[in-house]
Amino acid sequence: MSTRNGVFTAFLSLAFMTASLGLSPDVEAASKKKAPAAKHQMHHKKHRSPPTTLNGHVPEVSSVILLLDETRPEGFRLLNSDEPHARRTPASITKIMTLSLLFDAIEAGTVKLSDKITISDTDTGAGGTMLPARPGTQITVQQAILAMVTRSANNVAVSVAEHLAGSETAFAAKMNQKARDLGMRNTNFVNSHGMRDPDQYSSAYDLALLSHHIITQQSEHYHYFSTLSFMYGRATYNNHNRLMRIYGGMDGLKTGMTNHGWQLAASAERIIPANPAKNQPETIHRLIGVFLGGITKEQRNNCLGHMMDQAFINLGHNIEGDRFTYSEKACTSVRHKPAPSS
Repeated sequence: MSTRNGVFTAFLSLAFMTASLGLSPDVEAASKKKAPAAKHQMHHKKHRSPPTTLNGHVPEVSSVILLLDETRPEGFRLLNSDEPHARRTPASITKIMTLSLLFDAIEAGTVKLSDKITISDTDTGAGGTMLPARPGTQITVQQAILAMVTRSANNVAVSVAEHLAGSETAFAAKMNQKARDLGMRNTNFVNSHGMRDPDQYSSAYDLALLSHHIITQQSEHYHYFSTLSFMYGRATYNNHNRLMRIYGGMDGLKTGMTNHGWQLAASAERIIPANPAKNQPETIHRLIGVFLGGITKEQRNNCLGHMMDQAFINLGHNIEGDRFTYSEKACTSVRHKPAPSS
C-alpha cells in the first residue's frame, strides 16, 4: 500500500511539474524537435533577400530606350542603352516578327483577316503557352493575331508560319531577310514562336528597331498590341504585358520569358500640354523600351518602368511619385552601367 502511495505521489509530482510548464511530456519533446526548424524559418524570413538567379542562371541583362524622332534619318534617337548589341534569347518577343510578316501579307492582299488558318501539329518544344485548339482546328487570321499578342500561343505562331511559307524553315528564312532589311545585325531566327534554341538570338537594340518598324511602318496594325484580353471558346486570356495596365500611355508591344530571364519590348506615349503664356505648343513624345534579363516579371516591369520614367522626366514631363524603384544590381548588366544619352 505504501509503495502504491509512493508511486502515486511521484506521478502527481511529475504531472504537477509538467503542468507548471504548460506542456505534456509528448508536446515538450515535439517542441524540442520543432524548435530548430522554427528558428531556421525565422532567421530565413528575417534575412531573406531578392533572388539573384533564375533556374540556376544569372540573367543576361540588356536594355534600350529609344525616342521616336522624325527629324533624324533613322527616325529615332537613342536615349539610354546597356549592352544594346549583345546577343540574347528573344523568347516570345520573336512573335513581333511573326506578326510583322503576317501584317505584310495582309497589306499585300494575299491574306485577309477572315481567312482560316489550320492549327498545326508541329512540335514547338516543351513548355510555353498554347491556344487550347486541337491540330486540324481552324481559326481566323484575326483570331491568330489576338492569340499571339495576348496568349503568346506557340502553336498559333507555327501555324501562321506554315500558312504563309509552307514550313517553319521557309518562314524563318523570311524572318531573317526582313531582319536584315531592318538593320537587325545581331539577330537570327530559326523558329516563329521563340522557344529557346541556341541558334536563335537577337539584341535589345534590334528588338527596338523591330518595334519601331511596327509602330511607324505598320501603324494601322499596331492597335492589336494594345489588346488587354482575348476570348477563345469559353475562356478569356489576358495580355501577359501587365505593365501596360498600370503605366500611363503604354499601349504595346510584347513580353517573353526563358530560363535566362524575363523580357519585354514596350512603347508608351505622353503629352506635354501647350503653354500659351510661354508660346509653347503641345509636345508629344513616344518611347520604345526593351528590357531583357529580369529575374522575375515584376523586376523586369519595375526596371523598364523606372527607365522609361527617367527618360520622360529628362524630356520635360512631370512624373509624380516613384512607383518604380531602381536597383543598379537588378536593372543593369554585370559589366557596366547604362551608357548616357547620345
